Amino acid sequence: MFRFLKHRAIYNRLLGASSRSYGRYVWQQFRRNKRAYLAFYLVCLLALVAIFADFLANEMPLICSYKGVIHLPILRQYAIDLGLQSRHPDLLLPDWSHLAYDWVIHAPVPYSVTNQHAADSALRPFSFSLDGYGWSARHWLGTDDLGRDVFSAMIHGTRVAFLVGFVSMFIASVLGILLGAMAGFWGDDGFKVARIHLFTMPFIVFIAYFYGFFNRTYALSDALSISFTRFLGSFLISLLIFI
Repeated sequence: MFRFLKHRAIYNRLLGASSRSYGRYVWQQFRRNKRAYLAFYLVCLLALVAIFADFLANEMPLICSYKGVIHLPILRQYAIDLGLQSRHPDLLLPDWSHLAYDWVIHAPVPYSVTNQHAADSALRPFSFSLDGYGWSARHWLGTDDLGRDVFSAMIHGTRVAFLVGFVSMFIASVLGILLGAMAGFWGDDGFKVARIHLFTMPFIVFIAYFYGFFNRTYALSDALSISFTRFLGSFLISLLIFI
């Protein structure tokens, strides 16, 4: 009786395993790796920080009322970058920290990554700013020599890190899949490369990098200083030139 129940339990276990989809099986195996599972959620958290960086660290308010009109400056800036809207006439060149708001809700870190305040240069962590934001004017991680908030730079830096990581892995995946498929199709005897091609490949890659990225360094930096979407478009142009 005991042997029958034991075999029955094994049969039910195998039946349950066969009825599961492959994706569910992989996910269950992945969840057993605690470190990988924790790292996955950490990457998801950093991805959310990168996506909503403008709402977490920005000198522009999240929402405000100015002269009786409610504004969403960050969302409007997105529309301006896409060419869908123009700047409001009352907010052409605003000093966001000293506008006479009716009421305002600032970002958790009320500093843009490019803000330079000479009076707040080289502040230690947890130092207060002189910008007039009240308690939120605290520089949680201090400032650099130009008065730029370090915490804001770290938040916006996650975008650059993710962009570089995803683009580099995309290029590596495309090349790896292409070369692997070619090697699998032609085999060891049919897939051969002339030595002259191997010797000239580093030179060709250097030329592609020079014209695709190095020669467009100022264009990429200018695009990044304007907006992230414009930088992404300029980066894709560099990537096409490189390819």
